[in-house]
Amino acid sequence: MARAHRRAVSSPSILCYVTGHGFGHLAQTAEVLISLARRWPESHFTVATSLPEGVTRQRIEAGMPAGRLRIVAEPTGADIGMKMFDAVTVNVAASQRAYARVLADWKSHIATLRQHIASQQADLVLSNIAFLPLEAAQRAGIPAIAMGSLDWASIHARYCAELPGGQAVQNKLLDAYNRADAFIQLAPHLDMPHFAHRHAVAPVGRRGADKQWALRKALQCEDKQLGLVTMGGMAVPIPYDRWPRQDGLHWVISGEQPKRDDMSHAETLGFAFEDLLASVDFVVSKTGYGISVEAALNKTPILYLPRPDWPEEPRLLHWNQKHNRTGVIDRNRLNRGDLPPIYLMALRQPAPVPVAASGAEDASRIIASLV
Repeated sequence: MARAHRRAVSSPSILCYVTGHGFGHLAQTAEVLISLARRWPESHFTVATSLPEGVTRQRIEAGMPAGRLRIVAEPTGADIGMKMFDAVTVNVAASQRAYARVLADWKSHIATLRQHIASQQADLVLSNIAFLPLEAAQRAGIPAIAMGSLDWASIHARYCAELPGGQAVQNKLLDAYNRADAFIQLAPHLDMPHFAHRHAVAPVGRRGADKQWALRKALQCEDKQLGLVTMGGMAVPIPYDRWPRQDGLHWVISGEQPKRDDMSHAETLGFAFEDLLASVDFVVSKTGYGISVEAALNKTPILYLPRPDWPEEPRLLHWNQKHNRTGVIDRNRLNRGDLPPIYLMALRQPAPVPVAASGAEDASRIIASLV
């Protein structure tokens, strides 16, 4: 049940918990925090996450002075998302065990988070999309807002609700999320009908600068197509040594250290990720919110590795097909470096009109109205 909070704060101190399940939650949250920083120029922001500090800081400080941002470790280790074999395969048994441990330690986690919220002197708790901080904030009398394109209750329900102990976990997850003053849903999003205080907003993502000329010069391949491979901060073992060389194509690989002259390591090039995405000819990735939205925003065609059991995938694919040039590459083709010819033909098709991405401003306006 939403609560009316008593104290108006002109420059609130924001404590934001960001799930470390890939980089998509950070990409969403960064844009909202940057929008809030413009709205509240005197506010300071603390981000609690299990993601690497350098990655977190780089993404947010692109639009916010460093002096206004603190990065701290998420204090419980209980913001687990789902345990994964790799970026596209859920480890159901490990996830079931992990959630059982969270349920067993629920009271101690809440106590830890209440102490953490107090130590940060937070006026507002945001969560994308950890559930425990929402209950901890509510118990502490602090406004709490969830935001994201999915929730872990829906994801847990898909894989674990029917397993032993699963319904007890479901009940606790739903209760925790419903303690939030609002759940801001970033399009394209799951329905989440089990939450009472939903606010749907536009997509959230970042447009990069097209630096293709500079990128081609850095790679010394002015006359080749550039393909980016990125799995959104999660591991997918890909045998790049098996990939054939293709005339007229140079690969930029994120998260790997390729040792071939037709492949370059993305993280050593010195380009912001959004600029890299805007500067390549196409991207190969899994279906995920951040890469789906930002590829469309930057008019970069995407070849995706399917995740057929992931509840978010149908929404993302439908949205992708409407707003970008898309194709599918199965795991066997990916392992062989075999690009489907029909997809390469699609690269030459006109790009759809870029979608508006006002979700960060929409979200910050809702957050401000609740504070």
